[in-house]
Amino acid sequence: MTINDDLSVTNSEWKIKNTDFATIEFIKQRYKLSDLTARVLASRIEIIDKQSCDNYLNPYIKHLLPDPYHLKDMDLAIKRIIKAINDKEKIIIYGDYDVDGATSSALMKNYFSAINIKSDIYIPDRIKEGYGPNSKALTKLKQEENFSLCLMLDCGTVAFEPLEVAHSINLDVIVVDHHISKEELPKAVAVINPNRIDQESVMSDSCAVAVSFLLLVALQRALINNSYFTNNNLKEVDLMSFLDLVALGTVCDVMKLTGLNRAFVKQGLKIMTKRKNLGLTTLCDKLDIKEAPSVYHLGYVIGPHINAGGRIGESYSGAHLLSTKNEAEADDIAIKLQDYNKLRKEIEQDAVKSALKMIDTDQYVVVAHEDWHPGIIGIVAGRIKEVMNLPAIVISIDEKTNIGKASARSVNNFNIGSFILEAKDNGILIEGGGHAMAGGFSIDMKKIIELKNFLYKSIQHHKFTKILYADAITTIEGINRSLWDDLQKLTPYGHGNQEPRIIIMNIKLLNMKLIAGSHMICDICCIYSNKKIKGINFKTINNKLLLDGFNQGNATNVFGKIMLNDWNKSLEFMIEDIK
Repeated sequence: MTINDDLSVTNSEWKIKNTDFATIEFIKQRYKLSDLTARVLASRIEIIDKQSCDNYLNPYIKHLLPDPYHLKDMDLAIKRIIKAINDKEKIIIYGDYDVDGATSSALMKNYFSAINIKSDIYIPDRIKEGYGPNSKALTKLKQEENFSLCLMLDCGTVAFEPLEVAHSINLDVIVVDHHISKEELPKAVAVINPNRIDQESVMSDSCAVAVSFLLLVALQRALINNSYFTNNNLKEVDLMSFLDLVALGTVCDVMKLTGLNRAFVKQGLKIMTKRKNLGLTTLCDKLDIKEAPSVYHLGYVIGPHINAGGRIGESYSGAHLLSTKNEAEADDIAIKLQDYNKLRKEIEQDAVKSALKMIDTDQYVVVAHEDWHPGIIGIVAGRIKEVMNLPAIVISIDEKTNIGKASARSVNNFNIGSFILEAKDNGILIEGGGHAMAGGFSIDMKKIIELKNFLYKSIQHHKFTKILYADAITTIEGINRSLWDDLQKLTPYGHGNQEPRIIIMNIKLLNMKLIAGSHMICDICCIYSNKKIKGINFKTINNKLLLDGFNQGNATNVFGKIMLNDWNKSLEFMIEDIK
């Protein structure tokens, strides 16, 4: 249902999610939920029945975890890893430099440590080596350091040339990935990927650390069947104790928090409160996270710090922090990551400002500059996408080689990963890959115009009108602590299970004030009573349309979400749009 035909101050259309009255009543009565909370739940479950509702409200991994062997090549991977364990081969874990790669690598190393198997982690340098496996690194790992098995995590699915080199020098590679594949697969012992073209999987929305976890489930079963734990006088590993890493990678790689992912994150947050991972605990202490970590902490506090090393510092920092057993080392890395993240913010802010000034179309965004640090262009692309509601490609140019490294972010109805593979197949890009919402590639700068034309042809029939979906309409009287507590039963919130958005009608905004030079606060007042709630919008100064909307002072409806002020425990309303 559309809320009148007028666009909001941000030129967005407001719609109410469709929900069925009988479904709402079923949920209200069975689960003793408020009408508004029942509406939220009803709008987020495809099939409304007891099992679906139970799995949503109480997602248990044991009910949702698929058979690991439904993934192609899982049997080949397990057989090869067990051979390496039995023969005491040298195992290298080769991971991507983002949070998903860091958590995947740490997960694998921590498991091997728990079963008394030595392994090392190799994370390529973003600037010197670029994304994914490279032939030089693989050759060195085999010929100089004598590794014979490489577990390649969160990368490798389209790395044909490097894996051909690895094969030629007898370095066996097992790829564990989630990025979109081509029909052809690289030369490897196994390619475990729920997004292989020839694969059907309930894990198609899972990130690499989740796929790695499933690999460990299969490996542990095989080791038990082979009496490994008994023969070596070891306890079976508690795989659930590693779910803090799975949750972190899932949230930071922006996977949908539905089904198994939702269970991973909900249970992983519980594990995180037990503070079993030394590096993660040390970082949380440095960041002054005293309360139980939430999805917000993972995505906006912890994750950016883990990422900072790969972006502008030492690429291996995140993986090493999450896998170290040395307190002094953990402390040292955590301090470094804080410094890297502070610098990253400064570089990023300057790049976003300059990029926004360069935009010359309202259909897509492709911007390039030689002064942009390659490590922050992904964040810049994400910021631009949010502001413009358009697919955004941000390119950092190397003036010496005239080669650009690019990061891309997309909106819901345009698959940027598929576009990148098509552009590569058409000879426009040097290398590249990704998934529906994000990707990266390298390009000769002479091809920029061709890239823009190819993107225009791919995108010209897409409509990118911004639609804001609300779960319900209410008044200020309907917002209270009881409703807040009810809504917490639907957590964890995140991508694919956003915090409930609400429209408050019949209001006026009073006492508007810009604080800290950036954020807007005000009173949202009911026009029929003396009821009011504090309203807030962060970084309003960066959104001219919304800032003008506040300044006009004639709002009658606001769109946003309920928040709990951690300091004084009062309810507030995050204003995201105004009509």
